[in-house]
Amino acid sequence: MQMFDVVVVGGGPAGGQCARELAKRGRSVLLVERHKDFMINSFSSAGTPIEALQTFDLPEIVIGSYWNALRIITSNQSGVWESESPQGAVLDFSKLRDFLAAETRSHGGEVWMGYRYASHQSAEGKTLVSLRQTATNDETIVSTSVLVDATGPARA
Repeated sequence: MQMFDVVVVGGGPAGGQCARELAKRGRSVLLVERHKDFMINSFSSAGTPIEALQTFDLPEIVIGSYWNALRIITSNQSGVWESESPQGAVLDFSKLRDFLAAETRSHGGEVWMGYRYASHQSAEGKTLVSLRQTATNDETIVSTSVLVDATGPARA
């Protein structure tokens, strides 16, 4: 049975960034993503302020486009704020997730594509996590000290 300091379930931006940071800090990390590649679940984009690109050390490759205007519309009012320079970016969802997974690997973490969370239980101070291959339903059990649910609103 493989053992990890942290198992992160969900390869979206939150899970990917969590795994990336923990791997950078020397933790043994497993990032689990249910889809076999990030293009399958490329349903979203993420708008972010320009400062976030530097804060999270995000490369140009994950940027879909830049924005310099913001329109806010309510049921009875609307307004537009514009700038001559870019104030933020729209991130390419699949490229961002792929980048974060690659960063996790480059810092010694593991990324398992095509696996989904099935269950977990505590045993002797560790958490045993049951993962199933999405294609075959074959079970793999890993051990961890910390289990992170980063599956988003669908919940693993």
